[in-house]
Amino acid sequence: MLLLGASAALIAVLVAQIWLVTARPRSSRVLDAWHSRGTTFVVRDDRGWRELVAEDGRRSMVHTRVKVTDLLVSGLRYTDGFHLAVALAGPPRHTVFIGAGGAIGPRQFASFYPDGEIDAVDIDASILRAARRFFSLADCHRLRTHVGDGRAFLVAAADRRFDIVVLDAYDGPGRMVEDLATAEFFAMARCKLRPGGVLCANLVGNPGLHPSAGRIAAAISAAFTGQSRVFRVPECDQSPGNCIALAIRGSAAPEWDDLSRRAQALDRRVRFAAAIARHPVVAAASTG
Repeated sequence: MLLLGASAALIAVLVAQIWLVTARPRSSRVLDAWHSRGTTFVVRDDRGWRELVAEDGRRSMVHTRVKVTDLLVSGLRYTDGFHLAVALAGPPRHTVFIGAGGAIGPRQFASFYPDGEIDAVDIDASILRAARRFFSLADCHRLRTHVGDGRAFLVAAADRRFDIVVLDAYDGPGRMVEDLATAEFFAMARCKLRPGGVLCANLVGNPGLHPSAGRIAAAISAAFTGQSRVFRVPECDQSPGNCIALAIRGSAAPEWDDLSRRAQALDRRVRFAAAIARHPVVAAASTG
């Protein structure tokens, strides 16, 4: 009886979590819902957008939002900021995404930069399955997906392997995976970049206002000897908002002041990156 009662209680919690995140206006249509690694995930169509939503019982957050009529158009402004790394480093030949979600970033890179190869790593196989089923993710010789630990994947990669490393890995709504948010990790990631290569990290919250984002920004700056900047994503429709951290491996001072102009040459579907580049919130002076 005790076991039956515990099972019923667990089922009730899962049903309640799914109800919380799927309770939407009639314009929303739930396509799938599942529970994985302490988080409830829902895929839904809502007013012309397809979304992947994460809910942990305390808060919910949209991880991916793409236009149903063009799955290369993101409805979350921060993902355009990934392409600021391209504006800094030039068209990439080798890019790795740590954290996939609905794979909007990897798919855009594969489409917009035809000479590049992309690896996308996610620890949760169910997320990659959903990305394939609902968000048009398709493995090919240029876009490879890997189920596994992002840190371990980078450790195993050759030094100077990547032009761009994109970090967008969260353990539930708004919590970056802890072992990917340390100065040690960012120093290791720096070694995996070629000279002139760029680390790009999605931060939930403003480093000047939110301690967790501030600690991550400080760790990036320390690992890259100050060759970093953080930019606020304007017009963000989720609290506490997003920032994009960029750090470059190199001794020459990056052309930060010219970043917005260079971003205007990006594909029109990600040109909001230029607006992001006009909103710096942290300016770390170079020390090396």
